Amino acid sequence: MLTGTQLTGDLSSMPGALGLDSVPPDVTPRISQLQIRLQVRLPGSAVSKAYPESVYQWLVKVLDGLIDFGQRHGHYGVIKLTKAEYQWLDDVLEELICSVGENENHPLAPLMDFIIRIIANYEQTYVPKLTERFSELAEEATTEISERENNQTDANTSKPSDNELAAHAFFCIGHLLEHTNWDKKKISAYEKAIGLKPDFWEAFYNLGIARYDFRQYTKAMVNFNKAIELNHNFASAYYNRGILKSDLKDYEGAIADFNETITLKPDHIEAVNHRGIAKSKLDQHESAIADFDRVIRLNPNHADAYYNKGLENNQLRNYQAAIVDFDKVIELGPNDIAAYNNRGYANYQLGNFQATINDLDKTIELDPNNFKAYYYRGSARLLLGNVQVAIDDFDKVIKLKPDIAEAYYCRGVAKKQLGNSQVAIDDFDKAIDHGLNSSEVYLNRADAKGNSGQYDDALVDYTEAIRIKPDFAEAYYNRGNLEQKHGQYDEALVDYTEAIRIKPDFAEAYHNRGSLKGELEQYDAALADYTEAIRIKPDLAIAYYNRGIQKALCEEFDAAIIDYNEAIRIEPDYAEAHANLGMAKAGLERIDEARSDFQTALELAEQQSNTDLKAFVENQLQQLNQAASKQSNKKPRRGGQWKGKVKIAEDFDELPESFTVFFSGEDE
Repeated sequence: MLTGTQLTGDLSSMPGALGLDSVPPDVTPRISQLQIRLQVRLPGSAVSKAYPESVYQWLVKVLDGLIDFGQRHGHYGVIKLTKAEYQWLDDVLEELICSVGENENHPLAPLMDFIIRIIANYEQTYVPKLTERFSELAEEATTEISERENNQTDANTSKPSDNELAAHAFFCIGHLLEHTNWDKKKISAYEKAIGLKPDFWEAFYNLGIARYDFRQYTKAMVNFNKAIELNHNFASAYYNRGILKSDLKDYEGAIADFNETITLKPDHIEAVNHRGIAKSKLDQHESAIADFDRVIRLNPNHADAYYNKGLENNQLRNYQAAIVDFDKVIELGPNDIAAYNNRGYANYQLGNFQATINDLDKTIELDPNNFKAYYYRGSARLLLGNVQVAIDDFDKVIKLKPDIAEAYYCRGVAKKQLGNSQVAIDDFDKAIDHGLNSSEVYLNRADAKGNSGQYDDALVDYTEAIRIKPDFAEAYYNRGNLEQKHGQYDEALVDYTEAIRIKPDFAEAYHNRGSLKGELEQYDAALADYTEAIRIKPDLAIAYYNRGIQKALCEEFDAAIIDYNEAIRIEPDYAEAHANLGMAKAGLERIDEARSDFQTALELAEQQSNTDLKAFVENQLQQLNQAASKQSNKKPRRGGQWKGKVKIAEDFDELPESFTVFFSGEDE
């Protein structure tokens, strides 16, 4: 009787093999500019030069003094100054005259104009008294004021009001305090400017940005709305309101604002870039790519646009196009860690595992603590069969992030592949303890328990995997394998059949159901299942091998030889197939050919340290040689086959669905 039927192994996959795609490791789109601030007195320039810290300290004191001054007097018009107030203003003015001089574009020019106005108003009304009491000071100030006002008269056709002049002074202080240790004071300055000049749209705009900086988003929105209400053609206000709406996840509203910005300024690169990002958030990936392409046309060296486009192509599974995009990012910035990471991911999805490893090597060189890079490199190494170095990478992930359940899971998969079932079980236990309640981790722990002889516990885990994921064909299949090995044929038949119902193209399930039917002597049904397995997966060598056994059982030796030869064509080192090919040829009295096949099988058995097969083949060769030496007319025993042990293929460990959350690109 032929008892050499072999089973395909437990089907679990290494990470990614069953199509449970991981999300790229870094998927946060890039932006180049968040806000554009206005400085009224410096058209076209939003950045002031840096001054020593002592200057900003002095400016804050001036701001506080002017606010207090206005509160005491109730206005900034004609004021009767005290001696102390006059002296303070004169000291401030002296500092400003030294700094500003005649430069009307100096950031502090509005402040100097304002203080001159206060002093001028005072002196025009109270100069007789001032001359009597402070003649020298009054004369000096009057000369300075006269010269300054003469210059203003020549330069301006209309004289600004006291409040307007004051508003511009406070505005200039707020602007100068941007990005300093005193930048919270800028809010007070802008608020004061708006209080003095309620239609001051530039101040509303800058106040909105200031509040955005301090995460006062609701108030910032009100300020941007007011700036736009006062100036409908204010492109920068639409742009920054769009950024704020994006931060608040109002992507439709953000796109509308970016559209307005682009209408007003068609070459506003960052508005186009941000609109693409907002579209991406709404899964409008093709349209987002069109925006990033537009950015690139406007600026062919815009690295962020190439990067964002690469992310979109990854989302659309256009991995080759994504690689081209990340190539350009790296060309523009050779040390761009995220670009290497995401190009590595694209290569991973294309099965270019060595390229993935190369990219992640560079990521790790630039950022030795990038735990995601170690994870993906470990996965790629595992898929290339470099199991021990994959374990080293997962060890590093766990060292950097001890609470990452997925790292324990993947390390368990690798250890299981090395045959270290108990230590693999320990890792699967830790993965579950850290919250990885996935069907895949239970499937693989069940496989490891089955390999360790923990039959009942393995069945419990397979059943739990099926409870979590009722359509998990591989769990039914693996449970069927375990049941078949332990003689529970009825249960195994039910599980194989269910696996096929869920996954009609499951070649291995057809194959193993065929092997089970063969053991139950349902030969025609077994042949039908083997044939279907081969139709689905023409390179499944074990299916040809076992179908050959079924045909040999029926003494269809010519047909069996065809199947054994096909198995050997697919796997030239398939020692068992060479042995059974020899048996079939012996059955047809092709003794010399049989001897040659046995000899090949013997050599392969020795290379593979398969002592049972070696002993079987040596016995068959001895029988052939004895028959030949006696010139016996007795035919060799017909129907004999190698009685091999069940051969288990590599386990197949699925990537947990939770990886799509773990690698979603959120900042850890």
